[in-house]
Formats: sequence, C-alpha cells, structure tokens
Amino acid sequence: MADEISESTTALLNRIAIRGWLRAPVIECDKTYLNVTPSKKSMKKARDAIREETGAKKCFKPTPAVVKDLNTFLRGWSGYFDFGYPRKAFRDLSNYARKRMVTHLNRRSQRKYHRPQGMSHYQYLQHLGLQCL
Repeated sequence: MADEISESTTALLNRIAIRGWLRAPVIECDKTYLNVTPSKKSMKKARDAIREETGAKKCFKPTPAVVKDLNTFLRGWSGYFDFGYPRKAFRDLSNYARKRMVTHLNRRSQRKYHRPQGMSHYQYLQHLGLQCL
C-alpha cells in the first residue's frame, strides 16, 4: 500500500518540486507525510533581499519607508511559502529581519540610535509596524 502513489499525490509532488522547495518525506509509525518546508536556497535568497533592503546604501531612506518595503517583501514571501510546515523558517526570517533593522537603525548616524525609554528593540519595531511572520 505504501508503494502505490495515487495520481493526485503525484500531481501534488510535481507542483511542489517545480516550486523548488520539496524536502524528503518523513516516515513515522507506518505513516508517510510530506515534510514541505522552504529550501535552504530560498531562505538564502530571502535573507539576501532583507540585507539589500536594510543595507548601508539605504540609510538615506526614512525608517517608516524601510519598514514598509520590508513588510511588503515579508508579506509576499510568507504568502508564497505558506504551504506545508513553514513555522521554523518564518521564525528564523522574522528574527533575521529584526536584527537587520536594529543594525540599520544604529548605522544611520554617527551616533548610536536610541529607542524610546522603557521599550525593547522588539517593542519598538512592532511600534514602527514591522511585520512578524
């Protein structure tokens, strides 16, 4: 029974393989399921895009504009990779985006950026509107 794969499953596997983010099936307790997560290559491309948005060449842009551009990218990326089990990838990418935004804020001036009194970086970035995946 496990050796037989229905046509609908084959079609689903072909669609996923075309997207480029199929990982091997995981077998537990005689049950097979697809462990579909974003690939390492797609995660690297996403980190590169975030790095580009928050890089040194973007220091002239106002902070709300950088957050808006970053949110647009994150919303599109999460919509595309919402199939399967993307929770860990979303968490990793959200953490990376927050770290890059803190670095970006500190790089904008010769003096270190100071967030409002009593707020953590996480709270301040949420206040600015940075999206969490």
